[in-house]
Amino acid sequence: MSMDINDLIKRVKIYTGMDLNCYNPNMLQRRLKSLLAKVGVSTLDEYWELIRKDYNKLRGFLDYVTINVTKYFRDPIKFLYCQEVVIPEILKKNPKPLIWCCACSSGEEPYSIAMILEELGVDKDVKILATDIDSEALSAASRGVYKEASVENVSKELLNKYFTFNGDTYEVKPKIKDRVIIKHFNLISDNYKRDYFDLILCRNVIIHFARNVKTSLFSNFNSALKTDGFLFLGSSEKMLYPEKYGFKHNKYEVYQKRQNLS
Repeated sequence: MSMDINDLIKRVKIYTGMDLNCYNPNMLQRRLKSLLAKVGVSTLDEYWELIRKDYNKLRGFLDYVTINVTKYFRDPIKFLYCQEVVIPEILKKNPKPLIWCCACSSGEEPYSIAMILEELGVDKDVKILATDIDSEALSAASRGVYKEASVENVSKELLNKYFTFNGDTYEVKPKIKDRVIIKHFNLISDNYKRDYFDLILCRNVIIHFARNVKTSLFSNFNSALKTDGFLFLGSSEKMLYPEKYGFKHNKYEVYQKRQNLS
């Protein structure tokens, strides 16, 4: 009997520990169809044999379905709002805020926030927790070396202040790297801190999860944030009923916690 998508999901979980049931099934179907065409096979059985035997192809598959795509200051106007409104409001109450950038991929997002903290003159002791499920993405974040496409939204002034240019790459300077603590974290299965963070960024990831997983994540983010803390989502990730999860809509895809759910 030929393998179907559910069989593939089961095998991937056994083989890698990653549970693709969390992801939107329509998105998975579209991406698998595209991948099969790209590598020139017509069945999931053939594709499984390819990725099972070749680690690089397996990594490519997981990166493609989990969307490890990012850049510095993605949606610049929203990062400007974060710099001019959100973080200054947090600093009024707590000069040493706790910030979590989850699903940080290769690090562009937490380093963007680190530059904002530098520009605002925030105490050097203020660190950003940057987490992801993908160990290779976390290794890239630790290296902090990027191609020009990743830094295209960074002004020349900030490039000169916070990066070292080496031929065709840009490396984050130590004072920015030192602000970021990189750790592995599974948004679906790991335990969240309670009433801990002043700001959580989870951008351009939730859109790819199934509806029940999104509901669980919003509840977990409520639990992890201090009252009046902020949740910063991606452009296509509006929370339709924020009050259901103890939030109020602020501006853009920024939400502020108003109460605990329990």
